[in-house]
Amino acid sequence: MDSGLFLCFFNEMFPSGRILKAARVGMGLNPDEVAEEAGISRASLSRLEAGSLSVSVKVADSVRKVLENYGVRFLTGDGAVGPSIRFPVDYQG
Repeated sequence: MDSGLFLCFFNEMFPSGRILKAARVGMGLNPDEVAEEAGISRASLSRLEAGSLSVSVKVADSVRKVLENYGVRFLTGDGAVGPSIRFPVDYQG
């Protein structure tokens, strides 16, 4: 049974920095630990979460993978629903 955090986002290719930040905060992870696990600098994570276009897809993908390792699942939206977060019933965040 998957007890991860579920997210929807508009871009089918990749979640935005705002969605990645929402997932990180929602899971109670601090930015330093996520940056370290992703192998990036804290400054790169901050730029990504702020929506900077100067962050590479590789950096964003590494953050996505870290969050997925914590149980986060990224789902595409259906066009009618924008970005949203749904916690499982037993989530104690």
